[in-house]
Amino acid sequence: MIVTGSDYRLNYEKEQEIKEAEEERYQQVQKEQEERREQNVVPTTAAEIVQEWDSENDDGGGGQDQNQSGTGSGSGDNGQGSDGGGQTGGDETFEPGDGGGTGSGWGDDIYDQEHEEIKLKPRLVVKDWDSGSTDINGRTYNGSFATFSLTARDYKNNLISDIQFYASGKKLVGVSGKFNYQQQLNYVVRLKDGANSIRIIVTDSEGNRRIEDYVIYGDTSKPNPVGGQVRLRLDLRALNKGFLIDETVDYYKGESTANLIQRVLNSHGYTVYLGSSGSIDAGAYIRSVSKPGMLKGYWISEDLDRQIQSEGGQWGQPTYQHPEGNYDYLEEKDFYSGSGWTYWVKERYEASEYAPSYGVSNYFITGSCMQITLAWTNCMGADYGGVWNPNSGIY
Repeated sequence: MIVTGSDYRLNYEKEQEIKEAEEERYQQVQKEQEERREQNVVPTTAAEIVQEWDSENDDGGGGQDQNQSGTGSGSGDNGQGSDGGGQTGGDETFEPGDGGGTGSGWGDDIYDQEHEEIKLKPRLVVKDWDSGSTDINGRTYNGSFATFSLTARDYKNNLISDIQFYASGKKLVGVSGKFNYQQQLNYVVRLKDGANSIRIIVTDSEGNRRIEDYVIYGDTSKPNPVGGQVRLRLDLRALNKGFLIDETVDYYKGESTANLIQRVLNSHGYTVYLGSSGSIDAGAYIRSVSKPGMLKGYWISEDLDRQIQSEGGQWGQPTYQHPEGNYDYLEEKDFYSGSGWTYWVKERYEASEYAPSYGVSNYFITGSCMQITLAWTNCMGADYGGVWNPNSGIY
């Protein structure tokens, strides 16, 4: 135990030297932070604050904590939890000495506790999906929706699965897919005119929580910004109807294939019906498509019918579900157990179209996407040159 006080000269002088060094260091930090404020480079996130503190720590004890701080990026899945009071994203700052007390603040217990709490907070990065900018707070978005990507990791740099994303009080579901850099989740916010609030709550496995709030502004009187063009086809060749739609259309920035298909088909007078679970923005699958007279003149050849029933296994069994003489809609399982809608994409560097292994709302369109096809299959895609055996795992 070190005894302090003026009567214990050696310890007292040593203590004074330490205090003076701490005070000098504190003044230097304040000066550096003031210079950063003038240059608009003040650290605004927990990860940035921790990185600065650890790099400036001169007592040799920052190495382990720096390794624990992680990279500040990552991903997770949608989670469950209670709502609570939060802080505005990007406004969290902490000044040395704010822990109270009469000393410099750098050795204060309260400061140490708050320092540790911030170091343990999850790392959260929210970006505009198209531009990759993290400067979304206060930004105005044109059109009916805006898409954001989110990555989250804990202080050990592990992925976090407990993520809640609210837009104007409504809880959204995040989706991933092929374009899933750093295992991010994508969230589609349906905009309303004026202010749209966003609250994100991230909780790691140890209960450390981060809450960030944003406000973005919507202008639905203006169209969504166009990202490029893609060829879209509605394919009924399996029913000898050819392509009902085959045209080049604009796609919007941050638009999913599900949204594009629904939007373009609606413009041609079709109605797209989704399955009972999910929404157009998350977990969607296309159950049926309707338009008066769309099936008029369809037929399945006898040879194809025999092949489907003999080689299609359980998926090739007739259902006789589609009403005789009805030409206005086409619904899953209408003709065979494996009948339904599927989608394919053709990308710039792919030799041919392929069927993605994830849902139609998970594929976000970029400049590498050349063609999207919504096709009717009688038997799990086998009538388009796929594999008939349903046990193969490729259908």
